Amino acid sequence: MSQFALGVGACVLVAGMSAATLAARAWPVPSYGRHREAGLSYRRTLDEAALQALLTGGYVEANDFALCPDEQRVTFHALRTDGSRRCWTCSATTPAGEAS
Repeated sequence: MSQFALGVGACVLVAGMSAATLAARAWPVPSYGRHREAGLSYRRTLDEAALQALLTGGYVEANDFALCPDEQRVTFHALRTDGSRRCWTCSATTPAGEAS
């Protein structure tokens, strides 16, 4: 094979790969709703009073590590306002006042 044919083949290969790359980037990809809304930005950090209001209103739950009775090991739990807790690993609910 001559050097000229080898050079032409290399140029054709590079041009073809470039065209394939551009086509792949321009190809429409379906969105699964995981993107952010336009204009959504991170908000400032919550102050203590706002956090306490959310906790008291039951809108958010505090979290802590506690012994899970089902798994017999310490796991991360959601602490509810009524004193009960729910395991984040297995979803077991421990009633209020039960020993940890």
